[in-house]
Amino acid sequence: MDYICIKSPNSRETIELPLEDDGSLLLTTLTSQFPDATGLTFYCESAQATRGLKLSEGKLWPPRGGWSNTIYSCTTNKGMFIRVTDRIPFNDGYNLGCILDGLTDDQMYRLCGILIASFRETILPNIIFWTACLLDSIRF
Repeated sequence: MDYICIKSPNSRETIELPLEDDGSLLLTTLTSQFPDATGLTFYCESAQATRGLKLSEGKLWPPRGGWSNTIYSCTTNKGMFIRVTDRIPFNDGYNLGCILDGLTDDQMYRLCGILIASFRETILPNIIFWTACLLDSIRF
């Protein structure tokens, strides 16, 4: 039996869900773990964009090239779950506007929390580390 990894929207954990014999993922299998889920998305390196998977007859179908080792994210009728690890290019205001458009106040609040947590976990330690290295290398 084959499985795919799906990122839990509320933690850093991934959950493996079983695929059907035809290579699809039943929507009921997805909603058994994520009750609000309506579909899946993934980040496509070649397109530099997030893509949604096809839902047909209650089944989610793999992208071209198969499921591979990609980690997928749930979507809901309330909008896409945004993860700290999502790589969304913010090279212009358009991409940011597309993400923020239609978010509820609660979703916006959660997004701000994710961005602050991401800064604390990734950027701030690097600033502290490189500052320490720089100060260590300076001779007075």
